[in-house]
Amino acid sequence: MSAERLRGVLVAAAGEWLEEVNPVRERAVEAAREQLGAEVRA
Repeated sequence: MSAERLRGVLVAAAGEWLEEVNPVRERAVEAAREQLGAEVRA
């Protein structure tokens, strides 16, 4: 397999992985913001 082909495969795999992980990360950030907001109000 050529280096260019390998790079394309890796980029595609990374893109799929990021699509799966991103919503999870967004929910985690949102939860952390809510937690901080609750602490500020308390």
